[in-house]
Amino acid sequence: MRLAMNKLGYAAIVLLGLLAIAEGLWIWQINSDPGMAAITLDATNAGIELDAGDGQVIVHSAANGGGIAAQGELGQTLNLPPGTYDAHVIFTRARDRQSLWLRDLKLGRGQRITRSVEFNSGELNVEVTQSVEEGQVIAYVFRHGDHDRVVTSMPSGEPVLVAPGVYDVRVVLVQESEETEIHWREQVPVKPGLQTRINVPIHRGSLLLRALNGEDELPEGAVELAVYRAGDSALELLETGVAGTPLGLAIGNYDVAATFIASHDRPVQWLRNVAIEDGQTRNERVEFSSGTFAITAKLSDGKVLERFHSYVYFYPAGEHREPLAYVTPPDSAVLSSGQYDLRVNFFRSHDKPDLWIRDLSLPVNAVVSRTVEFPSGKLLLRAYDSSGNELIGDTVFVHVHASGAHERPVTVARSGQIITLTAGSYDLRVEDSRRPGAQQWLEKVEIHSGQLTQRTVEYSLAVE
Repeated sequence: MRLAMNKLGYAAIVLLGLLAIAEGLWIWQINSDPGMAAITLDATNAGIELDAGDGQVIVHSAANGGGIAAQGELGQTLNLPPGTYDAHVIFTRARDRQSLWLRDLKLGRGQRITRSVEFNSGELNVEVTQSVEEGQVIAYVFRHGDHDRVVTSMPSGEPVLVAPGVYDVRVVLVQESEETEIHWREQVPVKPGLQTRINVPIHRGSLLLRALNGEDELPEGAVELAVYRAGDSALELLETGVAGTPLGLAIGNYDVAATFIASHDRPVQWLRNVAIEDGQTRNERVEFSSGTFAITAKLSDGKVLERFHSYVYFYPAGEHREPLAYVTPPDSAVLSSGQYDLRVNFFRSHDKPDLWIRDLSLPVNAVVSRTVEFPSGKLLLRAYDSSGNELIGDTVFVHVHASGAHERPVTVARSGQIITLTAGSYDLRVEDSRRPGAQQWLEKVEIHSGQLTQRTVEYSLAVE
């Protein structure tokens, strides 16, 4: 089997070799055909001869609907049948890919011709003097007055060839994928064969802000920075950053808002008229005065309420129009030091009771812990038919009223559902949803803190 495979592979190699020889003989025959014509196209730029790799030549047949007859590099001899041709010469080394056409080139049998085209590109170089090393400077070149289409772009310091004319250049400092500074140079002339060099100074410094809470330095990212031009009443945002990380800025004067985002009330400290100098780092500091509330909510039986079962709302002491912040225990709350009233809401209880902690002091950098205990119990009412079968689902509803107050129920639930309520006395209206008016009252049902109270009712009448 292996011998057969070797013979098959050898035959394939021989066949490929014969095909390659045949193709070479065919090409040689075409190239040596005395009836063929040939054309060689050269190019210069401002009188200087271009190399082969500087351009591309595409020859189109005038008699074949403009189809491509041959293509190659500058200086390459292209063999063609006799006929009339148009030659397209592209200056590929020029960044705007200039091109010229030679029309109606007539090639007779065996004729060989050489033609040359002249480009007149000039060189444009944008150099930047930069006082900071971070970031990259990119130059975008536009035709003067036309900023909708970019002619070319290049890093600073990289010269490019473009057609002679007048250009507008947009020079951009890019830092972390964002354009942080932009300079325009308009009506820049580029002349044939000459170099145009423009210099764009980018003067920048940086701001390094240290944020503290009391005497403790806050971690990087705990404080956000928003930078505005000094005195700008419209507060047009220029830059953003975080405390603890240098923030690059153009030289000038700024107002800086530092927001303690790790605090629930997000206090703000302002730095006014901060001067940024060329190549310098301005060191500043802001001080916050926050503390931490750690509130635990539990039932009278000692069971601690799980997260999202209760919420704590924080108000300035004596001012309860709206809370400054809220958390769900066991999460803690970071707030500016001061006096607070706290409302702890048992959200998962059916009557959603509130407990208040009033005039609680929060010192700087302190952790103030408090525990609230809800005096709640549970109620379970079951409904049965005359056969002793429990009525489930939406068959029977329990309307729970504070004892003696029947205008509006504290809560409504289904029979068979455990109802959490603040300890006290309640009147229960039990309603059979299958028949209007089929209801019973159970009055003065006592709910005891930490205990389960159970009641039953029976519906003996059949549904009509």
